[in-house]
Parts: sequence; structure tokens; C-alpha cells
Amino acid sequence: MNNRLHTISVAAVTPLTKDSVAVSFDVPLSLKHNFQFQPGQYLTLESEIENEKVRRCYSISAPVSADRLEVGIKRVPDGKFSGFAIDQLAVGDTLQALPPAGNFICDTSVSKRVCLIAAGSGITPMLSIAESLLQQQPESQVSLVYGNQTRQSMMFRERLFFLKNRYLGRFELIPVFSREESDIEVHNGRVSTDKLVAMNQGGLLNLESIDEFYLCGPSQMVSEVETGLINLGFDKFRVHTELFFAGDQIKQNAERRQQEYGDRSRQVKLKIAGRKLSIQLAASGETILDAALAQGADLPFSCKGGVCATCKARVIKGQVEMDLNHSLTEQEVESGMVLTCQSHPISDDVEIDFDVT
Repeated sequence: MNNRLHTISVAAVTPLTKDSVAVSFDVPLSLKHNFQFQPGQYLTLESEIENEKVRRCYSISAPVSADRLEVGIKRVPDGKFSGFAIDQLAVGDTLQALPPAGNFICDTSVSKRVCLIAAGSGITPMLSIAESLLQQQPESQVSLVYGNQTRQSMMFRERLFFLKNRYLGRFELIPVFSREESDIEVHNGRVSTDKLVAMNQGGLLNLESIDEFYLCGPSQMVSEVETGLINLGFDKFRVHTELFFAGDQIKQNAERRQQEYGDRSRQVKLKIAGRKLSIQLAASGETILDAALAQGADLPFSCKGGVCATCKARVIKGQVEMDLNHSLTEQEVESGMVLTCQSHPISDDVEIDFDVT
């Protein structure tokens, strides 16, 4: 991944719901090549907010044919960047950005039938996938199951209905509302495996015809539906997932480590670009990445959510525990690779090498 930040300017800030916006960017002609993307990828944005550099990842919502980059941003509780983007960001402002990245990618070079399953702001990469595939493959078909609290809370609602009308017979939009009742029971409640089965039985979906599934949204929904589809007999390699930051799980892990390992600081030695750095931190405290950054280390990172793998490194000695891992393969983990943005030392004398990946 290219870890160099580039300056891009805000071309539009479009309200989507009361707590979300679409932000479009003009990319200089000299950087067009750097910012080419595949449907499903995300953009890492950075800005100085209240004298602090804040970096966050947001999925690209534009199709690959678009002239501009676009991301969807939904306000999160106490979210520094999301609040800044919704309340303050304006046309003409500039942000720092890393080139598009991410492995939640749909191959649009072949025709296929896909089922996109999203909740809340998980719709953002799905728009890019759906529109790109429908544009590039005239024989393709897309079914979108989209969960929200109410119709008014649907991000990109107008654009979704535009796609439905434009691609009649090829794009199915199946909304599900948890706080709004419909006369058709299958549209009520939350997105789940049972809900998909009910849609299949009712003729809204034909699960057996789906070539690939794409899931994006809260971790609990994504994990439950992924497991459910695999239990129904679908090959796990046909089920692609993208998860939101799982704050509750991380908090529970920290509380458990505090009980098991206490507050005693442990030494962690880092090798970075041939240089060595020693830091001290507790198993229940901040991550190895955050502790190293606080001491001035120049380390690669992007999402800090266990998704992008930009901050991965190899454990040479000792033991660490990861809160989340949505990007490393089983083989990488077995070889000692960890995501330092999710890692905490649980033994003494830990050594980690960023130069051997």
C-alpha cells in the first residue's frame, strides 16, 4: 500500500439524512492514477481537528466510472472526524488522503449475480459495487438487502431508487426496517440469516442463484449472517465481509486482560526501518501502535480498526493478543504476523519487527 498522503479538495458536501453526508472530492489530474480504485475499496482521510491530526477510513460510494471520488460519512457518538465532516466541512476545503485501499473488492470484469447485504452506513461500498457491476456487465444482476431503523434514516435513498428504476429487472432493492412497520412482514425487523431465508421462501430472493455475497455493517450482523450463509451450504470464499469498528468487543477484551494480567507495564521492543525503539505498556492499556506513535515513531497505519493491515508486523519474541483481525490470513497469524493497531503485550520481553512482513 502507498502510505504517502496527498492533498485533495472538497467538491461537494451533500446531506443524506439528519446525521450523514456524502462528500465528493476533486482529484488533481497529476494524482488521477494514484486515486484509481476498485469497487468496494475505502479512502483514508486526515485533517487537523482541534490541534490534533485525526485520520479515518470511509468507503468509496462512487462507481469506478465517476469523475470524482465520493465517500459516505455517518455521525458516530463522540466521533471527532464524522462530526467535523458533517458540521464544518465545506466546498473548497482540503484534506489529506491516502490512495484507495482495501480487499473488500468486487471483480466487475465478468457478469454474475451478487447479493449485497448491508445495514446503516454499510451501504456506502455497496453503492460502488452495485453501480459499477451494473454499468460494466449488462447481463449482471444485483440484489440489495438494506437494513435501517426507518425509511428516513436510509443513506443514499434517492440514488438507490434511481438505480432501481434505471436497471429494472437487474437491480432488486429489498429494504428492512427495525423501527417502521410494513404490511409485508419480511420487511420488518433486522437483517439476519432467518430474514434471508424468509425472503427466499417468499420469492423476493433466489439464494441458490447467487454467485457471490457481500456483507457490510455492524460486526454482529455481519458475523451472524456470514456464519448463517456458510451453514446453509454456501462456500465461505463466496461470502465477502467488511465490518464496522467493534468498540464493545474491544472494551470487553480490555476488561478481561486487566483481570488476567493487571496493570503492570511490559517492555516491547520494536524494529522499524533498521532502527530500534523500546516502549512500555500494560496488556489492558493502549495498543502497541498507539504507544509507539505517542513516542514519535513513524509507523504506517490507516484505519486502526483491524481491517486494512497497513500496520502489520511480525512478533519475533514473546506473546501479544489482538482485539480484532479482519485482514490477516490464518497462515499469516500462524507465522507470527499481527495487526499492531489491535495488539497488546501479554508476556514480558516482546519483540516486534516491522521490517519483516
